[in-house]
Amino acid sequence: MRMSCLVCSHAYEVTEGTDPRQLACPKCGAPQAANFVYERAVRFQSAEQPSYLAACAAAREGKLDVAFASLEEALLAGVELDLAAGDPALARLRSDPRWPALVRKAAAS
Repeated sequence: MRMSCLVCSHAYEVTEGTDPRQLACPKCGAPQAANFVYERAVRFQSAEQPSYLAACAAAREGKLDVAFASLEEALLAGVELDLAAGDPALARLRSDPRWPALVRKAAAS
């Protein structure tokens, strides 16, 4: 399974069945247990939503305009707001003043 470190964004492969309690990013050494579990949930819920994955990637890179546009597209396509609200990759978006408006729009649809 391919993963990205939510600390440094380094992409790497993880063998299925790997014990997440023992997992650390091969580049920065950050513990990955919570990220591993979360990454599996994101992959399951967003497998059909490349716009959600694009939003996460853009947010990690600091491209907030692109991230907001991609996330809005993903939410309109059915990705649950709870997923975005708890995703560490989208933390920069949640601290942006545009976040509350996006939440209101998603809740209304």
